[in-house]
Amino acid sequence: MIAQLRLLILDARQASRREESFWEAVELADVLLLLFLDEELALQTGVYDENLDCIEMIRGVYTKAKRRFGSQRQWASVVDQLEFVQRMIKRSKNTGTKTNSEKRLNGVDSLIAHIT
Repeated sequence: MIAQLRLLILDARQASRREESFWEAVELADVLLLLFLDEELALQTGVYDENLDCIEMIRGVYTKAKRRFGSQRQWASVVDQLEFVQRMIKRSKNTGTKTNSEKRLNGVDSLIAHIT
């Protein structure tokens, strides 16, 4: 699984550089969000740097994509995804099953605010 995730990260970086479509442009943000949400998985991939600010990087991906692409419907889909993640973080926070949930929730909240 880790090898496949490394390939996904590489593919997302390449797609983000190509920027032939909205979804290619924001694919890297999805991968970075995964790394932000699961630090242990990020460490296993070997691409994690504890000084890396995933939220700032995701904002950068969204800002760049917003300049070139995206209908309201496409951006609404991104916001829907982030709101789903937000609800899952809140749910895990309420059950006490996830550490650092406040940091994750604040990060996702700031992404939603950045897009909308």
